[in-house]
Amino acid sequence: MNKDLSVEEYKSLRKELQQLAASISRWQMVGFISAGVFLILFVLFAGKAILFLGMPYSVMLVIAGCILGIVHDLQSILRIAAYIQAFHEGEQTGALWETRLEKARAAKIFAPLRGWMTPIPSLWWAGMVCAVAPIVFAAWCIPSFSQTLLFTKSFAYILIAPAIWLIFWLAISRSYRGFGRFKNDTLAAFEQIAAGERGKVEQE
Repeated sequence: MNKDLSVEEYKSLRKELQQLAASISRWQMVGFISAGVFLILFVLFAGKAILFLGMPYSVMLVIAGCILGIVHDLQSILRIAAYIQAFHEGEQTGALWETRLEKARAAKIFAPLRGWMTPIPSLWWAGMVCAVAPIVFAAWCIPSFSQTLLFTKSFAYILIAPAIWLIFWLAISRSYRGFGRFKNDTLAAFEQIAAGERGKVEQE
């Protein structure tokens, strides 16, 4: 590849990585805002049947969409990072950001709250809070709701919300745990392609 074209491709890929990182931040922000709005509305209007019954599932659906958006963007980031490592980085180019970052990740560096604020787990916990909130409210208000049709018919309905959310986590947890392997497998595939291309050039 022409050197100037290679540099332009590298710049374009780095820019796309930054855009994807910003997209992940937006997904996370939308999820947290949705959870916050739901909890505020629920505290203020928990007696309303539509909030008591429908809103937990609505906000869980929004947060689930945000998590799936983050999974998609993270996969794109890892794929691009692996491509950059395989085709653009090297001592001859001086571009070694992804390679050095990979080495730095092995260092024992304390990152406060990192586990809590990682986008996917943090949004999952926000969704779980929204799923559990109606149950806590119903249990707290048993004396006033126990004789009403709303409580007797809705308690089973809201009780399954955390179970649904746990099932959702089981469905996506494999993808979440597999990000590291995905990056390594993608890098290995790209390096194999790069080696094949170098072999063809040498033969010519």
